[in-house]
Amino acid sequence: MKMTIILLLVALVIGACRSENGALSNKNEIIESFPVLLDTTNSDGFNLSKEIEYSTWLTTAHYGIYHIGLIRDTLYLNPFIGSPLPPIPEGGNQQDDTNYEMAALPFEKYYIDWLEEVDYTYAEDAEIQIRIDNSKSIYNAYPVWLTNLDTDTTLIGYGRHLPLFMEAIDSIGNWKPIQEPFVYFCGVGLNSIFLPPNESVLTLAPIFKGNFKTKLRVSLGDNHSEEFEGYINYRQFESIFNEDGQYKLAYKRELKE
Repeated sequence: MKMTIILLLVALVIGACRSENGALSNKNEIIESFPVLLDTTNSDGFNLSKEIEYSTWLTTAHYGIYHIGLIRDTLYLNPFIGSPLPPIPEGGNQQDDTNYEMAALPFEKYYIDWLEEVDYTYAEDAEIQIRIDNSKSIYNAYPVWLTNLDTDTTLIGYGRHLPLFMEAIDSIGNWKPIQEPFVYFCGVGLNSIFLPPNESVLTLAPIFKGNFKTKLRVSLGDNHSEEFEGYINYRQFESIFNEDGQYKLAYKRELKE
């Protein structure tokens, strides 16, 4: 039996208004509130940050896509956008499989074949509003909205990844990355994801744990989310590699423990 998880996400920011069809109008305005998010997939697909929440080194970011389009009052989370559909759940039936397929179909129009030539701006160079709600968590992660505030369509990612990364303030007050943007080893065959003006993408930002309290933000090029407080391990500012591209001795010792 499928389980529905309803999370009401509210951010008190002055700005947006609603259109007659229920979509949020966000033309060059701040999103006033987050929608109600529904999960009816009964899937572990959202628990992507569990393995890295106790990270002790700089990590690779993994920001998937869980919705694309206009922001509405209520949205269904979808962990299968851009991914192969999962097998029918144990005890499930063909209707379950059909539901998965129907959930993914509306988002296919946001993908461009890798051989197709387009003249879109990359998201790192576009005006992208990044909103994060750290008042509620979904499977060890905070919901994050990226909205295209440019007048032109932009390329927001590839496959099922967005080129986001998280930054934190170090002990002397400087913003430094604690994540590296995800990069595919081979881009052949990967479809591009585009985002029209005033439309949005929903992703999830991991909640780290550690003994260093600081301020954090999610970044994409020169676009940054609002700051929020959190805890990290201070060594998350450090890479596991030295200047010669070799594993650091401290990291090698940890692998043996």
